[in-house]
Parts: sequence; C-alpha cells; structure tokens
Amino acid sequence: MTTQVNERAQPRTASGAGPTGSTLEQVLGEVALVDGARRTEARVWLAFVAQAAVTPELATVLRNRYAGLHPLLVRLLRESRPDAPAPHGGKAPPTRSAIRARRHTPSSPSPTV
Repeated sequence: MTTQVNERAQPRTASGAGPTGSTLEQVLGEVALVDGARRTEARVWLAFVAQAAVTPELATVLRNRYAGLHPLLVRLLRESRPDAPAPHGGKAPPTRSAIRARRHTPSSPSPTV
C-alpha cells in the first residue's frame, strides 16, 4: 500500500520543471497534504504513520521514504536561497545518535539540596 501511495505522489513531487521556488512550493504542498484534493491521501498516510508505531517493518519503510525526501528538500531550499549561509557551518549535519546523546546530557549541573 505504501508503494501505491508513493507512486501516486512521485510524479507530482519529482518534476523539476519551473523555477525552484515553485518546485519547492509544489513539493511542500504535496508533503503537507493540506488541500481538499489530498484529504484522502492524508488520511491514508496518517493511518500508515499510526501503524508504523507498532509495526517495525512499516516504520522502516516510512523512515526510508522521509530519508529520501530530505535531500530533495535541502536542495530546493538551497536553490531558493543561494545567499543563505551553509547549514551547520558548512560541516556535515549531526547524526541521530549525536542528537540523542545531547538530549540525554544535562546542560547544567543538577542543583544540590
């Protein structure tokens, strides 16, 4: 089923025609699923996300879909703002494990009683 949903959305998000701003707007509109024409797709996608919380195989599929979307969004955002500074100071973004480690490391010492 995720394949069918992806196949329906792919032609709309993959088109590189037109200026970057309009392509970015089109892709974000597809991802957000906010207009009336996409209401059914939004409901199906939300059902997949809910099921992924308890189905590891489906969670993997959804993670891979979003991981594939990330480079496209980064590219479109960079092209739409060529004057913007490079993200992360031009360095590679932090890994998920580094982000998790930061969340679990206290930023200040605990108060003593």
